[in-house]
Amino acid sequence: LKHRADHNLHISRPHPRRSTFVAMFFCCCVGEDNIRNEFPERVSAVPAVSEHDPQVNEAVFIMEAPAAEPEPKDAGAGGDAPPRFLALIKKQTGSESVGWQVDIVDRKLLFLCRILDGPSPLQNYNLSVSEEKQLKVGDYIMQVNGKNDSVHEMMDTSRNSEQLELCVQRPRLFTQTVSKDAGSLGLLLTHAKGCPSLCIEDIKEGTVMRHAPEVQIGDRIVTVNGVKGDSETLMKAIQKDAVLKIEFSRAG
Repeated sequence: LKHRADHNLHISRPHPRRSTFVAMFFCCCVGEDNIRNEFPERVSAVPAVSEHDPQVNEAVFIMEAPAAEPEPKDAGAGGDAPPRFLALIKKQTGSESVGWQVDIVDRKLLFLCRILDGPSPLQNYNLSVSEEKQLKVGDYIMQVNGKNDSVHEMMDTSRNSEQLELCVQRPRLFTQTVSKDAGSLGLLLTHAKGCPSLCIEDIKEGTVMRHAPEVQIGDRIVTVNGVKGDSETLMKAIQKDAVLKIEFSRAG
């Protein structure tokens, strides 16, 4: 499997006798230095990067063998919209770190994937408000100081402003049960290594499109058969079992 660390999608050709679940990984997250790890089943990923580091993307194929497909179980994505609120975070200087890791792979919103340990403007904010107004892992940042034209604009604002007014959206969570044994899931996935989700970049013909039509582009996989963890853990869980009970997260 060949990879290319730039902004162009690179696709490897799967073996013609096996069905294909496609996963493209786009890494952009506040965090660690760049390294590359290899998973079983021809899966690979790159780690989260510093908010000052360049973005990296890769294309990956996961090969699955065909088999029978079970009846799906649908928990549904309906119901009332989850809460949305404003959070005011104050920094000592514009360049001070907020104290978070945010995943920007969907290129629309900031997904809060980690709150850093130790004193920080975000930790100070959380200590000063009630629990229902605290920022939590899994929250979506819809705007930063009223800006939401692009994730890069929101990130630049969060890096350079002493005061941040964040529009925070709690996630809508729902579950779907699908099988990857009957062929391709048809999901094009993106992720930031170290962050606890896999973001759906696109949905192609496959078992998800046929049997889980509520799933949308931009939804995030946060649990697979009860397994939570970083993106590497979730990918291993997807590879492990034929029938997948997946919990999805959606902004609103």
